[in-house]
Amino acid sequence: MILRFRPAAEQVGEVATRASRREPEASTIVVGVDGSEESWRALRWAVDEARLRGARLVAVHAWLCPRVGIGAHTVPPGYEELRRDAGETLEDAVRSVEATDPDVAVERRVVEGIPADELIAAAEDTGAALLVLGSRGLGGLAGLLLGSVGRQCLHHALCPVVIVPHGERGTRPARGDGTP
Repeated sequence: MILRFRPAAEQVGEVATRASRREPEASTIVVGVDGSEESWRALRWAVDEARLRGARLVAVHAWLCPRVGIGAHTVPPGYEELRRDAGETLEDAVRSVEATDPDVAVERRVVEGIPADELIAAAEDTGAALLVLGSRGLGGLAGLLLGSVGRQCLHHALCPVVIVPHGERGTRPARGDGTP
């Protein structure tokens, strides 16, 4: 794989065109939740950020149901159970942060589809100022790599994407000078 890096000056037109498609609403943050420890950290970070900004917070759990049989419209056995589990995954994660931070209201969205596509769509539909995701939580050399959902979101989202690193209890990282 060959990666080409272009100077920022060459990218300005591309960035300006993409950003002008829809003006971000400074009061919305979208966070992806998949039930993993890493996504819990992302949710915790997003709650903290929403409180600091006075922003609306939208938690999204996107799930993809495997299709079996002939045709894309075939509903597999256990579909309703999978759908219910998806809702419970999001609800459990949100309840865990609401218990410790009840002042931030979290809107819940469970959607069926390719996770990266659904997260990007949620960010676009809400005019989000940020899309927040968890890292894969790997250390060392593997930790430098992103998962496929994070990679897709970084490349295709129209708003800034925050990847919360694997760390202590999902606390919001601070700058070196102590400011948020």
